[in-house]
Amino acid sequence: MTINVVDVAGNLALTQDAFELYAKKNPDRVAKFTVHEAPAPELPGKLKAMQAAGRSDIDLVLTGVGFLGNAIEQGLLVKLLPDYVGEVPRPDEQLPAAPPPRCRSWRRARASRSCSCRPGR
Repeated sequence: MTINVVDVAGNLALTQDAFELYAKKNPDRVAKFTVHEAPAPELPGKLKAMQAAGRSDIDLVLTGVGFLGNAIEQGLLVKLLPDYVGEVPRPDEQLPAAPPPRCRSWRRARASRSCSCRPGR
């Protein structure tokens, strides 16, 4: 799996080594991290367009309060805890194996750990 990261706050300088180390130690979970930088004011509009299209090319956003304020105001974020406490995997839990590369519903179903294209799920 490739994880697409967008850095809007310059946080990558502090976290890039951690991403690379995680990918190195977990090759069965992550093939690589791709990182893009974007201005914080542009990202909420981009995310809103992706949500409207029913797809997302972004898995993780490294941000600060500037982006958070805009994203909350536009209703782009989902509060995970405590609302989805039973669906968010604990750090010590094993995540399910990634589905075939052509699976379109995997990202949407990741939170519920189910995928319609995976037999028995």
